[in-house]
This record gives sequence, structure tokens and C-alpha cells, in this order.
Amino acid sequence: MQESFHEKILILLSYVMIIIIAIVIYVFFIDKKSVDNYNNEFSQSKNQEDKLKNRTILFQQSNENSPAKHILIHLPEKEIFISTLHPAASLYEDVTDYNKVKECFDNLKKILKEKNIELITVRSALKLNKTALKRLAFKSLKYEISDDINFNKNSKEYKIFLNYTKDDYKQEIINKLSEDQLVDVVLNNPKYILAPTNLNTFIEPKLISFNPVGNLIFCRDQQITTKKGVVIGRTRSSQRAGEHIIMKQVFENLNSNILGILSKEYDENAFLEGGDFFVVKNDFSLLGVGLRTSMKGAAYLMEKDFLGTRYMAVIYDDEDMDQQRMHLDTYFNILSDDFAIVLDFNEVQKYYPNKKIGRKVYLFDNEAKSSILSNNKNIPKEIGKYKLINVYNEFYVFLEEKLKYKLIKVTHQQQIDYMINFLNIGNNEIISVNKDLKLLEQKTNINIIYLEFNPILNMYGAMHCITQVSRVD
Repeated sequence: MQESFHEKILILLSYVMIIIIAIVIYVFFIDKKSVDNYNNEFSQSKNQEDKLKNRTILFQQSNENSPAKHILIHLPEKEIFISTLHPAASLYEDVTDYNKVKECFDNLKKILKEKNIELITVRSALKLNKTALKRLAFKSLKYEISDDINFNKNSKEYKIFLNYTKDDYKQEIINKLSEDQLVDVVLNNPKYILAPTNLNTFIEPKLISFNPVGNLIFCRDQQITTKKGVVIGRTRSSQRAGEHIIMKQVFENLNSNILGILSKEYDENAFLEGGDFFVVKNDFSLLGVGLRTSMKGAAYLMEKDFLGTRYMAVIYDDEDMDQQRMHLDTYFNILSDDFAIVLDFNEVQKYYPNKKIGRKVYLFDNEAKSSILSNNKNIPKEIGKYKLINVYNEFYVFLEEKLKYKLIKVTHQQQIDYMINFLNIGNNEIISVNKDLKLLEQKTNINIIYLEFNPILNMYGAMHCITQVSRVD
């Protein structure tokens, strides 16, 4: 009986040891896998920076349907967490999660790699010029003295306190940060409200706040890519005000051809966002004007001759002004040289009986000898070399008669579900976040690749919104 009891104890201890050894091995390999993943990501980032050094990458496009050569994206990190704590104020539709957003980007990376399309990240591009990155970080990091100070300003402690609030100290800190830390500063705009104290270093933070660029993920909007090059735009929303400065540095680091930078000095009512812009077949540029882009922004492009196309079509909205249809790429897109997809305005009109949902088109030509008058006081008959030659009361008529597209119309709900906001990568291939779009494959003779993208959809954007594309080598 005694021997039996000892045997049982030994057997039990053996099982316990086996379990402990298994746990140790499991933890070791999981930790090793995490380290390997981190090292792999770091290595990929370093490799991309090395590939980008001393190169010229011209962001230009002749047609939305031509093959994509380079795609610029921004994979957000810490700024998502801060922004998602109040989605509405951050221009998000709902709460989202960084890890799930990253999974979406990882899947997109795999597709682009298979298609031999070079992927460039904003972070890697910013790290190409550390001197410029330090300048951006210095402007982004704020040290301010608290208004609520009850302290002897003639004391030794107060003088020491002041030394830690000055630009010299801030520059000293900036100089010690790594490149990735500098990028984090630029993306999150930290601010310290500081006050003196009698303890420790004689200084304490009363408040530490951040103003993250939580919408930089939508790389389409801060600029447009024309046939000639890049035009840095100007956004209406205060939440996005600093994004164009970051993207300007990105394109400078890539040695891209920056044609111009729209600012309030040109006209305080001039706004230009990339989601409103397309270059399409037959030498046409299309620009949506309405909730985000203004007619003054359209005039800037024509006046400065930045488009490189003979025709400029202004797709005009003066009544709808709805967030669901804020940009041209939310209600129109190019499937191929033959097919375009567009919102069924007549179906949507049923939901909004008191305002006009459809769009008019004002067509300009830079080779026309004469112009016509429009019935809209906001539309000049001549801008630079461009002259107004026609007005289409219906967007559909313009697309069918002038551009010769076969139209596929989508419903209000399909538009809300981002059926229109896909990315055309050329060679008759589309990357879509709406799986129902695949139903069009046979009809249009194109290959439609579906990606689950809900974490990014929660931020009020989809595949076309997150990408800035160059279609030249």
C-alpha cells in the first residue's frame, strides 16, 4: 500500500514536470516568435528606407486605369488610439483598433507585392531626411508655461524651471530621439503645460496633451497627382490642418515633382482634397467641387496650369453637401476604359426630397477659342487658358456622351457599404473592400480582389482613400 502511494506521487510529479517543461518551451517559442516578428518588421522598414535613398520617384498619372507603379500609404500607430477615444470629433465613423488596422495593411502589402507594385510608407519616407524630420518634430513638440502659477519668480528654483521650458532644452531632447521617435512626435503633436515646483527637478507637468494626425491614413486627400506631378492641397477640416506639411516633406524626400502648394495666401476660400480628383481617358481631369473641395481650389489648378490635360470637368455639388458623398470617389470610380461605376442619384433622391442630390458638370477646354456663360455665378467662363465650353445638367449624360463610359449604377446602401471606393491598379484589376463588387467580374471582364477592411471603414474611408498612386516608373 505504501509503495503504491509513493508510485502515485512520482507519477504525479512526472506529469507536473512534463507540463512545466511544455510551458517553458511554449513561452520560449512564443517570445522568440514575437522577437522574430519585431526584427522582421524592423528589417523590412530598414530595407525600404535603403531602397528609397537617393531615388527620384515621380508621382504622376495619365489615367486612373493605367497600371500602378508606386503606392504611398500611411500605417498609423499610436495616433489611432488617441483618435478613436472620440470617433466623431476625430472624423471617424466608429471605434477602431490599431492591431486590426495593421492586419488590413499586411494583407494589402501581400497583394501589391504579388503584383510587383512598390509600396512606400509615410514613415519610411520621412526617415530619409533626418535633418528635415528634426525640424518637423521641433515644431510639433510644444512646451508651454502654465497660466496658474503661484511661485516666487525671483527664486533660484524658478530660474532653473525656466531653463527646462526653452527652445534650447527642447532642441537638446529632439537631438537625442531616434528617427522613429521623431516620427511619433510629428504624428502626435505632444504638448506639455509646465509649472515650477520645489521638488526634484524643480519642474512638473500640469497637463500632457496630444493632437494626433489620426486621418493621415487617408493618403489620397492631402494632395492630388496629376499628369504633371503633385499638387499639395488644403483641407477644410481643422482636424486635418497639419497633414499637408507632413506630406510635402514626404514628396520632397522622394524627390517627386511638387508643382505647387495651395495656401490661404492664394485665396482663403481655396480648398483642394485628393478624393475629389481623377485623371481619366481622352485627356480629361475630373474634380468634384462641394463639401470638401471648393471652386477656388479648382481655379488654382487651371490658373497655374498644373493639370496637364486638355479638359477639366468640374463635378459640381451646391445642395447635397453630405458626409456620405463628401468626395467624388465616394460616388464615382473607374472600373476600366469601358466601364465606370456611379451612385444612382435618382434612387438616393427618394431619401432626400427637399434637396437636389445629383451633380452638374461644367466642362472647360484649354484649346477652345471661345467660352460660354454659365447660369452659376460661382463658375467663371475663363480660368487661365481654360474656357468653359459646356454645361451638363446630369453627371450621367456627361459620362455616357462625352467620356463614352458604360455605367453601372449602385444603390444608396451599396454606396454606404463602400462598393464605389475601390482601387484600380491597372491591367484590368481592382482591389475592393466590398465583396459584392465581385458580382461584376463577368460583366466587366476584370479581376476583382476582395479585402476585408472593416477596421479602416470605421475611420470613414476605404481602399481608394488610403492610397496615393503613381502610374509612371
